[in-house]
Amino acid sequence: MDKGKKFNKLFIASIVIAAIITYVSIILGNNVNKIYFCVNIISLVLLMFGLAARNKAIFYKDLQKIKENYSNGNNRVRKFEDIKLLFDVLKYKEPEELYIDDQTYLDLNMNNVFEKVDRTLSSPGEQYLYYILRNPILKEEKIINRNKIITFFQDNKEIREKIQRKFLKLGRQNINTITCFLWDEISYKTFMKPLLYLLRILAYGSLISITFIGIGKAWIFILIIFAVNGYLSAKIKKDIGGDLASMGYLSKIIRLAEAIGSVEDKELKRYTLKLKEQSKKCKAITRKDAFIKIGRVEGVDMLYEYINIFFLSEARGFNKIIDEVKAHIEDIRSIYLILGEIDALISVASYRDGLLEYVEPKLTKGLKEIMVKDIKHPLIDTAVGNSLTLEKGVIITGSNMSGKSTFLRALGINALFSQTIFTCLATSYEGGYFNIISSMTVTDNVTSGKSYYLSEAEALFRIINGCNEEVTSLCLIDEIFRGTNPIERVNASAEILAYLSRHNSLVAVATHDLEIATMVGDLYECHYFTENVGEHGLEFDYQIRKGVSSTRNAIKVLEFIGYPQEIIYRTNERIIKQCTL
Repeated sequence: MDKGKKFNKLFIASIVIAAIITYVSIILGNNVNKIYFCVNIISLVLLMFGLAARNKAIFYKDLQKIKENYSNGNNRVRKFEDIKLLFDVLKYKEPEELYIDDQTYLDLNMNNVFEKVDRTLSSPGEQYLYYILRNPILKEEKIINRNKIITFFQDNKEIREKIQRKFLKLGRQNINTITCFLWDEISYKTFMKPLLYLLRILAYGSLISITFIGIGKAWIFILIIFAVNGYLSAKIKKDIGGDLASMGYLSKIIRLAEAIGSVEDKELKRYTLKLKEQSKKCKAITRKDAFIKIGRVEGVDMLYEYINIFFLSEARGFNKIIDEVKAHIEDIRSIYLILGEIDALISVASYRDGLLEYVEPKLTKGLKEIMVKDIKHPLIDTAVGNSLTLEKGVIITGSNMSGKSTFLRALGINALFSQTIFTCLATSYEGGYFNIISSMTVTDNVTSGKSYYLSEAEALFRIINGCNEEVTSLCLIDEIFRGTNPIERVNASAEILAYLSRHNSLVAVATHDLEIATMVGDLYECHYFTENVGEHGLEFDYQIRKGVSSTRNAIKVLEFIGYPQEIIYRTNERIIKQCTL
């Protein structure tokens, strides 16, 4: 039996026994001797024991949740429109930073990757983790310091679980309003304050008037006040409903900051000292929140609603807190980000511990190369490892489904991982610091009237404009210019690849056009994936090889599927004629 269930049973048993003893002592005290009432002391002791057992049961239940989440993650439905909010706010605050743009994020299937990494327990945590994965670091000191904290959480289970229990109590907002509340301009209508105070005084006055004019006459006065305050309360609640929910969550955040700020450990000092200092400044918010907190307590909602309507308690309480929030908004934002970072880095530690194999990358500033051994895609459990050295650009050829696109994504994700969470799914990873940009999942845009080719041209133009002389671009391109005719496609592709190579870019491109490889052979190395068509269909080994693909299996695939022999025969005849011309 797990400890949580054991202590829960002890709690139930102690409460039942205490109730029985209390009942018996009352019967005996009333009918035999009053001294039997003293037996209730035993009931009190049992009750205290039961409450202690209950607390232990909750403790072990929380601990079990934490361990399961740490080991396995969770499959909850994520609202990425909420998770993305913090990134949308922060990316404009640091203009010198590099960010993964929306197209590259989509190309690399990063929402799915995020779900693999995400073991966070709070809204700040999941938002900050998202921000981390879209914000590759360019400074060695910063990425090394981040890795120290990740490693610390891996190595210090007791402290990590202590902190996680606190984050578990914070939890997530069902609908994330806290981010907008903290980073949007607070424009609450403060001119209503005098009116709220006046109406509150009139509410008290209406009750006091009962003693002077009697319940009959006072009742009319009370109903009028209730109606006026009810109308105003509904109007205000419509305006601040989301902010009220955020205020409750904000109070929990400040309490959490205070709790984690008290954690004693030198490795976490740069977090805990700030949290302790800033939560102290914001203490008044948690005190004043108690003024409106009762309305969020289950079981008293209805009663509280009537009281609130009559005395305008929530509106007045909100007014009191909002001034404190405005006064300490920078401290509150800092608390939110620090807590988010801690939760996010614990999540990365969990992700690492769940991997069968990973390596910390070796990053060198100014290095325009990537050297990987046994690199794997994080979304494929049975991924085949591939090794490659990119000293200059690489052109990857091969048929569909042979592994070209998957390898490009594996390369891009691991390059991003190296500069964000300092973790690579490989046995070795060495490289520089890159601006990662891609064009892989271009589609038609019917609503805007854009053709596939136009969308593709715009995506490639985005890569060209992203070239930066200060930071090398890692460009990942899948099937360049597939939306136009072969002659223009091959020649334009060759010139674009040559241009990127000359403008501080390291390019990896997958293509079916073998001609491109011959046109830029001095600037690019050639690698390929291959396959065989056997008795059971296509057989892939997903191993990258040096050179240009020489297999021509497209017609064999058609034959295997069962295309009419007439088509197969005539197609082969055409190919033979074209090759002899």
